[in-house]
Amino acid sequence: MGFWQRVKEYFSIKIPGETQGKSPHSNYGSSQTKYVAFDLEIAKILPGDFSAWRAHRPLGITCAAVLFDGLDPVLWYSKSENGSIAAKMNQEDLIRLVEYLRAAVEKGWQLITWNGLGFDLNVLAEESGCLEECRKLALTHTDMMFHIFCEKGFPLSLDKAAKGMGLSGKTAGMTGELAPVLWQQRKFQEVLVYVKQDVYTTLGVAKAGIRAGKISWTSNKGNRQHVMLPDGWLQVEQALLKPLPDNSWMSQPLSRDEFWSWTRNTKPVYPTKPVKSNPVHRHIPQSIRRSKPANKYPPIEELSIDEINAILAEGDNYSDNYPPSEFRKSRRIDALVPCECPICMGTPHLDLRFSDTVEDDRDDYYDNDYNE
Repeated sequence: MGFWQRVKEYFSIKIPGETQGKSPHSNYGSSQTKYVAFDLEIAKILPGDFSAWRAHRPLGITCAAVLFDGLDPVLWYSKSENGSIAAKMNQEDLIRLVEYLRAAVEKGWQLITWNGLGFDLNVLAEESGCLEECRKLALTHTDMMFHIFCEKGFPLSLDKAAKGMGLSGKTAGMTGELAPVLWQQRKFQEVLVYVKQDVYTTLGVAKAGIRAGKISWTSNKGNRQHVMLPDGWLQVEQALLKPLPDNSWMSQPLSRDEFWSWTRNTKPVYPTKPVKSNPVHRHIPQSIRRSKPANKYPPIEELSIDEINAILAEGDNYSDNYPPSEFRKSRRIDALVPCECPICMGTPHLDLRFSDTVEDDRDDYYDNDYNE
């Protein structure tokens, strides 16, 4: 009997069938992708800053939830000899949980989490003892928070992403820090409702991002921010191949290693230094060429909105005359993103957005609730 058959027999539940005969990676990130969301809660009550959780290992696991798209969540927890809910999950049950997730992936489901790379699967690997199995799950699954981190250079909380996409978000009044406190108080139902809502929210954000072609949120300053998803949500292995964003403005930038180093047992092959974008050419309209001799352009501060819009509409090597760094310094245009308009269809030029993106990034950078 195979391992996933043993899991099904033990829990008297079925892993949903093959996803229309597709491999786990076919149509990856598209609306046809069948997602299964995963989240867990820890047993140890952590003093102080939750982001310092590594210093308090081992953490134990009280419960977990697995949500297949279109079905109800499957809740996981252990029971004591007398049949009551246990203080934490035992290793045997955790091994079965790992096998269950592996079976789902083998049957064509795409595992998706929010910070599962840096937290949930990391903790599960330690507590179950299934390091190699969890390493593979971690690198081939979709961690939406890590995808955003690889784009922006800072993490984002699930609640902010959910509300930015018009969803209800996480359970009000509950946090990952409070969950082990309530579990120790034997308020099991409150914690189970919380972990169940987390997988609903995780799956909801995944599907909303695919539908919109982007993930959006409102920054602490009240401005709308976006990460485009032209290829859908990336697997961890794919996200790691993206160039490192410029994080020179951060006082204490996080490194990708903090999230994925536990999966690595070979020399890294991913970018380790920020990569500057190649010059991108645009035509500067004649109306902008107010100074003589030719190719001398007015300072960015003197450009009107109409003139900047004219730059967007035409082009002539604008990056040499108005480099991105100068746009940021001027705070007239401070964000450069790949153009996603239906006309351009991914052609190699940049679209300029009017916003306070850099300042908003600074605000979002100091959000520390992405672990919850």
